[in-house]
Amino acid sequence: DDELQGNVKLAVLVDANGNVKDSKVISSSGHVALDKASLRASTACKFKPASNGAEPVWAQVQYKWVLN
Repeated sequence: DDELQGNVKLAVLVDANGNVKDSKVISSSGHVALDKASLRASTACKFKPASNGAEPVWAQVQYKWVLN
């Protein structure tokens, strides 16, 4: 469906090196395809390492999918 648009909010687990170790949808777009695309995109993200020492921390990321 090429009419898909929406927002997806994820929780991402960021390790001490800034890599995403896990992610989960906390607010769905209502479209499984967009939710899955957001989860895939999050694995390619690199974050500033958390300041909680070596312990991974959860952060929130929102993807906004818009047709232009």
